[in-house]
Amino acid sequence: MKKSDHTNVCHLCPRACGALRTQEQPGLCGADEGFSDFRVARLMVHHWEEPFISGSRGSGAVFFTNCTLKCCFCQNASISHGREGSRLSAKELQAAVLKLLNEGVHNINLVTPDTYADRLPAWIADLKTDEKAQSVPVIWNTGSYATV
Repeated sequence: MKKSDHTNVCHLCPRACGALRTQEQPGLCGADEGFSDFRVARLMVHHWEEPFISGSRGSGAVFFTNCTLKCCFCQNASISHGREGSRLSAKELQAAVLKLLNEGVHNINLVTPDTYADRLPAWIADLKTDEKAQSVPVIWNTGSYATV
């Protein structure tokens, strides 16, 4: 699906809740930041992923909130199932990720990104225009409950 399919109401996941994703009408996932911003619970150098992802310098983890899957056994439930964290614009998220790259991480690890699948491809393309990010892999680390 194209971004234009989601600019008024949300149909990003198979729940197809049709929410406006506002504070007055959040999605079933809890997303209330509209269709432009991101809600991020945590940004960090993460050393506890699989060894080939974390490597010796860690993975640049971006933990998004509002997971669409809501697994009862999720190891990240305390941060992925609610509206924890901060609302960030695309530019604010890019600046935070560039700080992680300055710390020497091996990759950018987008954790539970499905709620933002409509805007992340453009965000990644914009991030890759920065020289520091051009050769750094981006990981889509997901439970995969999406329609995109």
